[in-house]
Amino acid sequence: AVALAAGAVACVFALERELVPEEDRGQISVFVTGPDGVGLDYMEQEVVEIEAVLQPYLDSGVIESAFTVIGRYDLNRIGMTVRLADWESRDISQQDLIAALE
Repeated sequence: AVALAAGAVACVFALERELVPEEDRGQISVFVTGPDGVGLDYMEQEVVEIEAVLQPYLDSGVIESAFTVIGRYDLNRIGMTVRLADWESRDISQQDLIAALE
């Protein structure tokens, strides 16, 4: 019984930690919260800065579109949905793009 338990523990450490591989859904969600009390003008400038970071990927065709909502629920919130090109049309995965943007 001790050998069986030791074997099970060894298998846990030998196997990869994830049970399901990461899935590339071709979409990135971006959520931003600004300081309390700021208005739409402030948050609009934040969107301009975010879009400037995304622009090279849009120009290269990795990103197809970005849909942005400013002020949903509160004036200091931004929600953005970034749609990526089809898998065959891009050479970077969703996870790699997120890592590059962070």
